[in-house]
Amino acid sequence: MEGNRRMIPAASGLYFVFSCYFDSYKNLVTLRKLLYVGKSENVNYRLLSHEKELLWRQSLQVGELLCFSYAEVF
Repeated sequence: MEGNRRMIPAASGLYFVFSCYFDSYKNLVTLRKLLYVGKSENVNYRLLSHEKELLWRQSLQVGELLCFSYAEVF
């Protein structure tokens, strides 16, 4: 979820941005839609400073959050 962005390592790789919904009663995250795929030599820094964050936020529906994932590439 939005807080997980800080947990992504400062490593080279691919990153993925999703709209998601968090059900606090079930402690479950449901991915809704893939919003963006990118690559960077420092995925953590890139996600913390991405210029498209406002655009991603504008595409969210009521109750949705941004979720982030990554895959290290060597």
